[in-house]
Amino acid sequence: MGPDYHVGDEAMAEVAISRLANILGRENLVLVCASPAGASSTYGVKAIPLYTRTHKQRLIGAIRSPLSTLREIAFLLYYLRKSDLVFIAGGGNHTSVWPDVLESRLFLLRVARFLKKRIIFASQTLGPFSDVHRKACQTVFSSADWIGVRDKDYSAGQLQVPVHFAVDDAVFLPSEHDEQTKTIGNRHGKLIGLSLRGFKGVTEQQQQELCQALVPIAGKH
Repeated sequence: MGPDYHVGDEAMAEVAISRLANILGRENLVLVCASPAGASSTYGVKAIPLYTRTHKQRLIGAIRSPLSTLREIAFLLYYLRKSDLVFIAGGGNHTSVWPDVLESRLFLLRVARFLKKRIIFASQTLGPFSDVHRKACQTVFSSADWIGVRDKDYSAGQLQVPVHFAVDDAVFLPSEHDEQTKTIGNRHGKLIGLSLRGFKGVTEQQQQELCQALVPIAGKH
């Protein structure tokens, strides 16, 4: 998995690929990601690189590694020109908290807009944004055909664009178990899985209290 593996992002990607493959055919999908070799073998689709960089890092990369940068841009232009639409799977990486991820997405989306491609955002969490990022996202998102957000309050108010409430993509994953998860399930019964990160101002004790408050809820459902 590696240090950059994010189980939530992988789950949403898996759902998006599976559902789009049922509609369009797996052979017609092209996955744009930071690790195309691994993603292609994992999901059985063609994959091309979009390196996780800020705009400044991408410019520096163009100077230091021009062939790598040209290859990245060439792949993007070639496959975007052949594509009917750009589908952005759900997630919480449209935020200034991770400027390299956000600015990489903006790079892709600006090329898509230049080529007049349709853009669809699945269940997103938007923001928080810096003033510069908010302005850039406002421009890109304004041209999207459809924008889904995972919460009706915070994300819906981050940009002045029409949004639709959409549950997290990962809820559509089928139930699957291996020997480890079977053992955990048999030992503890009903469980709720949480993925928590270090939100600013939230202490470890508060996160533990949240988990403890969810225990009786898990037991009832």
